[in-house]
Amino acid sequence: TQFSYTGEGQLGDMEMARGNRAIHQHVIDHRELHLFEKTDRSGHYRHLGQFRYVSHQVQQGSDAEGDKRSQIVFTLELVEPVAIA
Repeated sequence: TQFSYTGEGQLGDMEMARGNRAIHQHVIDHRELHLFEKTDRSGHYRHLGQFRYVSHQVQQGSDAEGDKRSQIVFTLELVEPVAIA
């Protein structure tokens, strides 16, 4: 299973820094990458499992104020699904 994940940053061009760099380098840094999805309930999230970075691309989009900007979109692959009991 693969997910497209839009990187960190609300305004201006996204950069490969902070959280975006952490996603890009998580294997090199020997860190696990877990994906969570916001639920309908306020403040609640569902754990989707452990993922790994596959690739990324830069595409054009809009920021929070509607201005054009470059966005980093990561492709993440499921490594370990969440066990449902």
